[in-house]
Amino acid sequence: MYSSSSDQVDYKVIRDGNERKIEGFISIVLQKFDIPIEISGTTSRGRKTLKVEYLSPISLQFLLPHDYPSFHCPKYSLQALWLNSKLEKRLKRRLDDCWIKNIGAPILYLWIQTIEEEVVNAMKSNPIIDLDSFMNVDQKFSRISHILREIMDFDENATRKEFERNFHECGVCWELKIGSDLIQFFPCKHIFCQQCTTAYYKDRLKNFTICRLECLEENCNSFASDEQLRLILSEEERERYDQLLLEGALDLMADIVKCPRKTCNAPILVEEIREGSSSRLSTLATCPLCDFSFCTLCQKTYHGLAPCSVDEEKRDELLEKYYSASNEERELLYKQYGGRRIFEKFIEDQESAKFIKESTKPCPNCGANIQKNMGCNKIYCTKCGRDFCWLCNAQLSSTKPYDHFNMPNGCFNRLFEGSIEINSDEEEEEEEEDFDMRILL
Repeated sequence: MYSSSSDQVDYKVIRDGNERKIEGFISIVLQKFDIPIEISGTTSRGRKTLKVEYLSPISLQFLLPHDYPSFHCPKYSLQALWLNSKLEKRLKRRLDDCWIKNIGAPILYLWIQTIEEEVVNAMKSNPIIDLDSFMNVDQKFSRISHILREIMDFDENATRKEFERNFHECGVCWELKIGSDLIQFFPCKHIFCQQCTTAYYKDRLKNFTICRLECLEENCNSFASDEQLRLILSEEERERYDQLLLEGALDLMADIVKCPRKTCNAPILVEEIREGSSSRLSTLATCPLCDFSFCTLCQKTYHGLAPCSVDEEKRDELLEKYYSASNEERELLYKQYGGRRIFEKFIEDQESAKFIKESTKPCPNCGANIQKNMGCNKIYCTKCGRDFCWLCNAQLSSTKPYDHFNMPNGCFNRLFEGSIEINSDEEEEEEEEDFDMRILL
């Protein structure tokens, strides 16, 4: 009994009195086809079609009689997920002819070769298999879905094994390496070595520049599979990656905010408030884990109708997001941050806060914001009546405020600095005119 090294053989000896029979099967693994085979069928979700280069094995089940191979032909049957009745009859005719031509000789090995050759010839002439044509109506949908899945899995596994046996060039370091040390992305089929891929992914995780770990080829939309991630990342790194993906997904959901407490950071579903035909999200959110109630705009303790107090970085981020947003994106911001009226009032307040921050300085005595339009750098606060220096914000003497600008400090001789802009060209022209006048006089 012979078969190729890739074929699986299983058999057992059956004794019936003085007679001995052999029963078994051979799983015949077919070689890669030169052209893709198209397999289609109707599932519960509609018509499905896939193209494969490897067909799943065909099983030859046999029973060798006691007088085999001298007199009687083995009893046999053929089974395969994709085998229709037309091809089955064609194969059986060829196997019977093969036995007639070789009576008295072991036949199983010749049968294996015959099956392989006939399947290849049949697929060359018609590389299309319609599963609907030989399925029982009662089991059709579930059976076809299962068959398509099995055939696709076998094709992917066989393709991967072929890839791992051969040498390929890494798209980053350009070294020629065995396939088992390489990563191939799908459906793009770009190839990179594990070392380059691991280094790239670890850098992405380290710097938090991540949405999904994708193919290393620029502008490619293929992503790493779970199996590939298990191969090149540690368990701790995969957990971190999953957490980053979850956070990214939550950030895209308008009705989800995260608890601002660093020790909690739990995702929270914000209540939706209906207002006539439209709706908005409440500016009040309460964490179900730590019971912290906060404002969804400023992320601080809920303050009711009082204006938000937002730090400079958060303020600039929201202003940039608002002014760069399209009309559709602004509508989403309105819904996410309490409605149009509330959010536009918030933007107005933040613009005012930004203007005050950039164009005023606080009085060092009472904290009132003072704006300087013109004049010298001695500033008088109309709220508390104290004088202070606009340059260094120091309080000045109530009796001799100008002494500050005549003392050896950072503000020495800078009383009028910034109050008048002098054009250097005009100054030189005035000096030349004065010089000419002195000559004339």
